[in-house]
Amino acid sequence: MKIARWRDYQNKFVIEEVPVPEVSRRELLIRVKSCGVSGTDVYRYDERHTIDIKPFQPGETPGHEVAGVVVRDNKDMINFMTLMSKEIRVQGNAAHTIQEMKKSLKAMQGGGVKVKRFITHHFPLEKVNEAFEVRMRDERAIAVIVHP
Repeated sequence: MKIARWRDYQNKFVIEEVPVPEVSRRELLIRVKSCGVSGTDVYRYDERHTIDIKPFQPGETPGHEVAGVVVRDNKDMINFMTLMSKEIRVQGNAAHTIQEMKKSLKAMQGGGVKVKRFITHHFPLEKVNEAFEVRMRDERAIAVIVHP
């Protein structure tokens, strides 16, 4: 599988081929479909460090705003509904309850929220550095998404 790995401020991210990780007990393997470039990521990418956020470290793989699908689980794994009922935040946002998440998804599915309007830029993984530059410098960039 391909990943973006941080090298340094000269080379930025490089694309590497790595083996698919093994799924151990109580883990899921998720195929990432997209990953947002967050404001925190942009600050970490910018070597000027204008605020006190830890910069990317050599060898680090970024991405905490991901969307994907489960492609493999371990038979000892607890199921997704159990995860949700225990409020382990698979969606990545600790501010939402299960009911709020369901209501939000229903509004998006019904067309009540025009999600596509907020995603202003899409980039393939091979252009991850360009995605970061756009997110950092383009005032029109609301949400920048990188796709594998």
